[in-house]
Amino acid sequence: MGYVNNFIIGILDFFYKLTGNYGVALILFTVIVKLILYPLTHQQFKALKDQQRIQPELNKLREKYKDDPQRLNQEMMELYRRHKINPLGGCLPLLIQFPILAILYSAINAYSSKFANASFLWIKSLASPDLPLLIIYGISMVASSFLSSPLSDDPSQRSSQLFMNIGLPIVFTILFRGFPSAFILYWFVFNILTTIQQVYVMRVLK
Repeated sequence: MGYVNNFIIGILDFFYKLTGNYGVALILFTVIVKLILYPLTHQQFKALKDQQRIQPELNKLREKYKDDPQRLNQEMMELYRRHKINPLGGCLPLLIQFPILAILYSAINAYSSKFANASFLWIKSLASPDLPLLIIYGISMVASSFLSSPLSDDPSQRSSQLFMNIGLPIVFTILFRGFPSAFILYWFVFNILTTIQQVYVMRVLK
């Protein structure tokens, strides 16, 4: 893990030398990561758009086979096959993002002295938690969740969607209350860039 930490910090140090600020360096690092993952997230949003397109048909199947889960699953798979949709197509970017988050968190903690006196905007130390940034991050998660998963017309699905769109961001916000603001800054900026990409892709695919 030490070599990976050194690599990540090396990139941040490079951007720091260019900008003189670790906050800006983190933002530039986030942009680079986002550009690398762009093709995967593009596929994720395309899969999401396809899912939304066939949602009325899925709702009809759920109503028709509500008492036969096995048949429902078969019919849904057949529907996905006809429309050439991979129901798991949106999962890969998430699976890749979590290791990146773990690596970045490890690197920030391993080199916390670099961020201890690094300020950014109102944040006095990027090595310490920052409540306002955490709240802004949580709000951005809720907004992006509603963009990626609008509430269904099916009342039976609304409660689970509300939990995913509001409950999970609240849970993450609480869990991250003690995390370094450098880590939260990365995830906040990544979330904003992802939301911008999503809005663009959804408009193009209309």
